[in-house]
Amino acid sequence: MDRLDPKEVFVRPWFGQHQVYGIFMIPNGSNDNGKYGVMTVLGFSHRLKLAQESDRYYPDRLLAEPGHYVKRGYVPTRVALWFLFTGRFGDLRDPCNWALVFIEGAP
Repeated sequence: MDRLDPKEVFVRPWFGQHQVYGIFMIPNGSNDNGKYGVMTVLGFSHRLKLAQESDRYYPDRLLAEPGHYVKRGYVPTRVALWFLFTGRFGDLRDPCNWALVFIEGAP
């Protein structure tokens, strides 16, 4: 299993849907051989499609490094607000608490 930390984390749930996400730099070919990604944040986990073309409509100010592409991993607004109400919002804003793990096999 490979683990990636996010390059940047954006946590602004008060601006509405899709405003809590991490930006990951994914190596090309990561979705080969049946791999998929699972993003984890403080006990919350979410499967991510590793297809390169899926984020083409969301250009970020972060440019992909050679041999990589940029992928956003979203946390639902209701989950972000739960972290806020349970006093863990500061932990959500810390990139060290985010990870993307590559797993072999069918999702």
